[in-house]
Amino acid sequence: FFNFLGARDLEHTPASTASREPQSDKELIQDLVIANRLLVAPEMGVLTPDGLAHISVRSRANPDHFFIARDLAPGMVTTADIIETDLDTRPVNGARVAQYSERFIHAEIYRARPEVMAVLHAHTPELRTFGQSSVKLRPVSSKARFIGSGFPIYDITQCTGGAPSPVSCVLCISTPELGRAMAKVMGNAPVVFLLDHGIAMADSSLRGLAV
Repeated sequence: FFNFLGARDLEHTPASTASREPQSDKELIQDLVIANRLLVAPEMGVLTPDGLAHISVRSRANPDHFFIARDLAPGMVTTADIIETDLDTRPVNGARVAQYSERFIHAEIYRARPEVMAVLHAHTPELRTFGQSSVKLRPVSSKARFIGSGFPIYDITQCTGGAPSPVSCVLCISTPELGRAMAKVMGNAPVVFLLDHGIAMADSSLRGLAV
């Protein structure tokens, strides 16, 4: 599925590579572009109807680095838009580029969890509802078993004394401190609900996370 949609949009994924994971950072970057396109593809666009999602992947060459697009709608991302950054969200080539205000979601999950290879943040309306409801999200198919008994909920106001986020939007996880607090609440779970905001997801594979 990943390669079908990616090849349709980008026409660069050979059929012979459909069953294997990328082995180099160059291949990871190519897959990251596809993953961004998938976020707005008709087949999966329901994940992020507002077009404000972002997805990243940890470098294979340097586990303390990760790749993420510059501040850009995911449907517009190309390889030229991918930034390699350290866990302090500083581009390793020193370039001054516009970045997502919530890049700290990615950095602090990678810092806290060495096994995580990919991170996604989205504002999926249906999942925001489960973040507020007393009814927990439950798996209803075998592929959803990772849900288990539900996911933790991160309330940013508990980390700001009730005040809004000091940078960007009111609920944005836009500082390293807020990112670390969110990663602590997330723990070893694959998903954390962000109260009134969205979700953050983590996986050991970019392809596993994207599809």
